[in-house]
Amino acid sequence: MKRIESVDAVRGFSVLWMISFQIMDFFSRDHVMSVNFAKPSAFWLATLDYVNWLPSFLFVSGASVWLMMKKRLSNSSKLEVWLHGAKRYGLYLLLSLLLCIWCFNLDTFLCLNEIIGAIAVYALTTLTIGLIFHKREREISLLLGGILCFIGLFLAGALEGVLKHSIYRFYWTLPFFFFGLYSAAMIASKSTKKLALAGTAFLSLGMLTSLLLEQKIGYSKRTFSFLLINVGIVLFLFSFLSKMKPSKISRFFAFVGRYALFFYLFHFAVFYKLAQTLNVFQTISLIPAILVTVTSIVFMIGIIEAHRRLHILMRIRSYVRPGSKNLRRS
Repeated sequence: MKRIESVDAVRGFSVLWMISFQIMDFFSRDHVMSVNFAKPSAFWLATLDYVNWLPSFLFVSGASVWLMMKKRLSNSSKLEVWLHGAKRYGLYLLLSLLLCIWCFNLDTFLCLNEIIGAIAVYALTTLTIGLIFHKREREISLLLGGILCFIGLFLAGALEGVLKHSIYRFYWTLPFFFFGLYSAAMIASKSTKKLALAGTAFLSLGMLTSLLLEQKIGYSKRTFSFLLINVGIVLFLFSFLSKMKPSKISRFFAFVGRYALFFYLFHFAVFYKLAQTLNVFQTISLIPAILVTVTSIVFMIGIIEAHRRLHILMRIRSYVRPGSKNLRRS
């Protein structure tokens, strides 16, 4: 199964959205996202607390699990697919550990409060369930996503004390993976009507939940209505992208999406650490912070493009090297 450009494009859009605001937050004293990177800012609570990049990032991670599973199962056993996933997500955990040691602390890693580590654990969980219930994985994932939403809606208060130190709590994060896995088949087949209908259903449930339970739509409180509404928005986004013909913009976001892990790790390991080391964390005005952000993103894209061109050049040189097998065959 080939890569699906819409999945990469949504991932790329999400990661660019994320690093843009986070790099600004590293440097700007206007508290774009947070106050001392510890609590939400007033701007965040008034805007991004309703809709932000995290749901689409988690949703795409769940869809990617299904796509990887289907691709590998065509010529591998379930055990081989699971071992491949364990190796892949084990690397994510290692990168998360190194990032936490470099930028944060060990408790951040152990509590799964770093997103790459959280994705590793929940993606492997999703893969395991998908393989156990292979050929029924979509129905089971939808059922489990619904059960976890029920837990989050009615039992979150009881679990609050146990999970008070955890940001990416299982009953709130895993549904994005399960709903992403369920929707992956529709994304792969470009079933735009089904995607739009599913998006309408999730949006309606989210609004109904917010009205009936008088529950504020908010990421910071991890509300059920936020989860449902944002799943609906992501489904509509995929429905829209599936109708569109490939363009320069969609190809650009897909390009960024293929290197999403690099962008995420680099912006923390370099720019967050730099702001802390130079004692300029949240100290400069907004306009210079925006300029630093734009320059940083251009710099990261430049690194990737230089690496890509170097890789192509090395392949060409290996192909035309005197005495090479490729040259002799020609």
